[in-house]
Amino acid sequence: CRGQDASVLTGDIEEFVGEFTAAEWKAFDERTRQMVLQHFRLAYLSEAWVNWCPALGTVLANDEVKDGVSERGGHPVERKRMPQWSLR
Repeated sequence: CRGQDASVLTGDIEEFVGEFTAAEWKAFDERTRQMVLQHFRLAYLSEAWVNWCPALGTVLANDEVKDGVSERGGHPVERKRMPQWSLR
């Protein structure tokens, strides 16, 4: 699969997926990566509930929140729906 143009892969994409290493994935051009991701929706964008900390300006993992405040700094944390990339 290495070095092939994405147009070569369109006919047999099912056979192609899972037959490459992480190093080969990194070597693929953006068009080939997008074709694999979009065809199988390995990664997708959806609305998800997150722990949002306005003071820190970031989303926190569940284990970074204790009693509604951030472990670092003790800032208030709110549950909020935000677009998030997810993997299958």
